[in-house]
This record gives sequence, C-alpha cells and structure tokens, in this order.
Amino acid sequence: MNILVVNDDGINSRGLRELVETLTCKGDVYVAAPDGERSGFSRSITLGRKIHVKPREYRGANGAYAVDGTPVDCAKVGIQFFGEAGIEFDIVYSGINLGSNLGRDTNYSGTVGAAIEAALSGIPAVALSVDSHNPEYYGAARRIASEILDSTSGKDGGCISSEMLGLTLSKDSGHAYGGRYLNINVPHLPAEDIKGVRITTFGGRHYADSFREAAGNDGRESRVVLQKADTEDVGTGWESCRGPYLLDGETVVHDSEKETSDIVAVARGYISITPARYDETDYDLIRTITKTAVSFSDTK
Repeated sequence: MNILVVNDDGINSRGLRELVETLTCKGDVYVAAPDGERSGFSRSITLGRKIHVKPREYRGANGAYAVDGTPVDCAKVGIQFFGEAGIEFDIVYSGINLGSNLGRDTNYSGTVGAAIEAALSGIPAVALSVDSHNPEYYGAARRIASEILDSTSGKDGGCISSEMLGLTLSKDSGHAYGGRYLNINVPHLPAEDIKGVRITTFGGRHYADSFREAAGNDGRESRVVLQKADTEDVGTGWESCRGPYLLDGETVVHDSEKETSDIVAVARGYISITPARYDETDYDLIRTITKTAVSFSDTK
C-alpha cells in the first residue's frame, strides 16, 4: 500500500512525525509537507509565484518533499512528483493536526483542505486532528489512523466497519464532483480514557472574530490613519496604514448543538469521525425551487 502524508503544521511538526511512524508498518509512506507553518490556508493554492520543492530525508518515509507553498500545493506536489516516479497512492492522510478541526473550522483548515484536494484527485483521504495545540497524548490518534487502514483492508478488529469505509474511502468515491473524505478529531486524552468512536455530523461552532492591534517592529502600538497616496501602483497606494493587527476572537458553541455533532462527541471524550464530501450543493433547496421556478422565457 502506498500512503501519502501531508499536513499544514509543517514538515518539522511532531504530529507529522507521529503519523509517519504509525503508518510505516502498514505500507510505503511518502511525505509532502510545507516548509513551515501553514495553518488556516484552507483550500488555497499558490498562483503567480514560483514555489520551491526540496527533497528531504525523513525517518520512516520512502521519500519526502518540503514545499514552500500551501497544504493543497503539497498534496498536488506529492501526487504529481511521486506519481511521475510510478507511485500511485492508495490513500492520503493529512495530519496529525495540532488542534481540532470541528464544525466550521473545516472551512478554514489547511489540514482539511489538503484532504479535500486528494479526494478531488480521486484518492481516498483522511484528515486527522487532535484537540490540543500543544498535545501531550498522541496514542489515540495513532491508533485510529492505524485502524482506519486495517478497516480499509477488510481486517477485523477495527473501530469502524470495513463496509462503511468501503463506501467512503474508495477510488470511486473520490470523483471530481463531491469527492469523499473522513474528518477525524481525537480528544486530547490518554488512549485508555477515550470512551469510544462516534460517527458524527459537522457542528455549529463558530468564532466571534475581531482584529486587535499588535505591537509593531519597534514594540509600539500603531494607530496610523489610512490615507490614499498619489500613486496608481498596485500594492503601494497607501502612504500609511493602520496596524499591525492580529486576528483574535472567542469560540461560540450554541446550546442547541446536536447530539450527533462532532463538537459534542469530542467534548464528551469520543473520537469523532465525520464522513464528508466536497459537493456543497443544496439539493433540498433545488427540489423546493424546482417546484415553483418559472422558465427564463416566462420572465420576458
């Protein structure tokens, strides 16, 4: 089995090392990861700028690249460059991310973005995160990563049925429209304290975001008023600006959060597995609109 591992925390992240160490006994592992932190890059790609791809020695991996691009760039690079060497991937893992990717987090997550890219490329994909930005416990995340592969191989004893995974993580499920993937979040607990596994939906957690002023290079707060300069040059049209700023905010979780949500599962000590797909079409609304819609010719 050929396994590609990507992430958004960077090639030197401990989460990546833990995942590669786990998967080396399951197949041939290859790595394509950012050369530094790229959290929050979602599904962005690099356009209009050259990216550099540097081969790296990586313990446990048959090959590795450090990429000065986004997590999605890394997925693309790994699939293409290793593919040119005749390597066809059976599955792509993105992680282990330092910090959960629950609910609306997935819209911003580079970890999830890279998994979606793999799914859209026709490769089964798993995004794996642990609920801590400075985790001490990786055991449960490593175990679930291993058992997912066991289940996809039809082996008994996995945490999830091989039939269910066959429907989600199959080559046929990763077609260009609505490629499927698994979003897995693990509570930050010792493996023996994990209560079990739940199949979940995306929850409604969101953030009350705000930009707060941060110290500039000289250590002072900046409160400069924005003024337009007499120039038409793009990118230099402001003679002064406000800032610098840092994005900050508070997590908001609705009291009415569904029992089936990933947020509730992780908060209660369960591993959350959310089967997902890229197709965001609102089919229910389409059916409703279709019943009442008028044709274009009727509007003339």
